[in-house]
Amino acid sequence: MAKKKSLKRNTWILYTVLSWIGGEIIGVIVGFAIFDKTNIISIMLMGIAGAIGGYFIIKHQLDKIPDNVDDDINKITANDLSP
Repeated sequence: MAKKKSLKRNTWILYTVLSWIGGEIIGVIVGFAIFDKTNIISIMLMGIAGAIGGYFIIKHQLDKIPDNVDDDINKITANDLSP
């Protein structure tokens, strides 16, 4: 999607990876706050939910940026249309 919007692809990959890791850490912290420390499965599920949430936040930010549309149609003049 970043390439279609004429943005640096590697930058958005880095943002996605960092938001995934950050979301997972936040999810685990929230999981520890909500669940008992012996309930590891629930804590891991909260971590995965946070990671997926981080991914969707970055995807939403990238979706808000308009596509880079080729404006060749607007460059056509009357001289280009004559045979």
